[in-house]
Amino acid sequence: MRSRGGQGTLQFICNPAWIAAAQRVVDTISGSRQGRHRMTDSRKAGQDWDRSASAVVRDIIHGWDPYGLLDLGAPDDEFDREIAAVVAQIPSIRSENDAVDAVSEVFSSAFDPELFGTENCRSVGSELYRTLADKNLLDPS
Repeated sequence: MRSRGGQGTLQFICNPAWIAAAQRVVDTISGSRQGRHRMTDSRKAGQDWDRSASAVVRDIIHGWDPYGLLDLGAPDDEFDREIAAVVAQIPSIRSENDAVDAVSEVFSSAFDPELFGTENCRSVGSELYRTLADKNLLDPS
């Protein structure tokens, strides 16, 4: 069901900062990260942020459950790539519209662009923004 996406997808996929952030989130979600190195306080804080942000996005995306896949018995990791991609965009979210755009962009790239326009993603993006703000996970600048 996933489409290859268009030119915007390629730009998103090829951005090294987004790739690194998305990989950290996927590692955090899957629990595959090995603690081989002594962590500094800032790195530990970064992992705490990753874990918290991932949990918020995961809860919201799973509650939204586009296509009803989770209700039909799809595995819990069904939307992990999309969750990681949304988490990677959190540092650039400054408003409710930014959150809506982030969800729309990620799901339009992964699935059917016509089904995931900004209007179709408004409620989930608004919920995402409110929850991230309530949990102080947004950059205040």
